[in-house]
Amino acid sequence: MEQHELLIRRALENYEIADHMIYVTYPLVNDPKLIGSITERLFKALIDAVTAILSYDYLYKRINSVPDDLDKRLELFKKVIEKRYNIDRSIVLLIDDLKKFVDFRGKGHIEFVRRENLVVCSSGYSTKTINFRKIKEYVNQSKSFIIKVNKILD
Repeated sequence: MEQHELLIRRALENYEIADHMIYVTYPLVNDPKLIGSITERLFKALIDAVTAILSYDYLYKRINSVPDDLDKRLELFKKVIEKRYNIDRSIVLLIDDLKKFVDFRGKGHIEFVRRENLVVCSSGYSTKTINFRKIKEYVNQSKSFIIKVNKILD
């Protein structure tokens, strides 16, 4: 099995987990702390989809290499792949938003819940927030992108 096939399969699995968490688990538990896990799963799904399409283009010699660095991979995706496959600009913005939130959250800052929002606070008191409505919107936007990548790779 080719690398891009494994990556898109993993992207679909992560997306399905995030989708299940947002539509089934969260309404049952109703704990905004779960939003952080959903965000990370969705981000992994999108990055795997981006890497899959880059690997696919590398396999067919449309690009020279697939960078190991995530920032460089995203930059290559923005410059080349987005235009080649007519990918909606909102997906790029969505990936950037999720990356900023996941990076900020990953630095070991304090997390707490405030009025149905998950708030991540740094030691310098800068904050980032995300809520159920926003992550649900992100999941819905991501679905079309992952389906489109899957069709391209078939």
